Amino acid sequence: MLGYYSMKNSKLGVLAAINQFNKNNKNLLIEKQRLLKNYRLFKNAKWLNHFFQVHILKHPSRTKNNNLKKQNVVLTNPYF
Repeated sequence: MLGYYSMKNSKLGVLAAINQFNKNNKNLLIEKQRLLKNYRLFKNAKWLNHFFQVHILKHPSRTKNNNLKKQNVVLTNPYF
């Protein structure tokens, strides 16, 4: 049962570790993935609440004067 409750309380388990990590690392930020659910076909899947994302705040693509060439990529899905 501890695993179940560790995702419900920010002072225990995974969420406590993430909060501690975020306090100790100024260039990396871990957060719950909030937008994925909005773009899914099955929006009520339980596993969607267990996704996290990391923000790399000092990444070259986040600087104002980056030299990265951005290009759009279209991915096709043969099943639709």
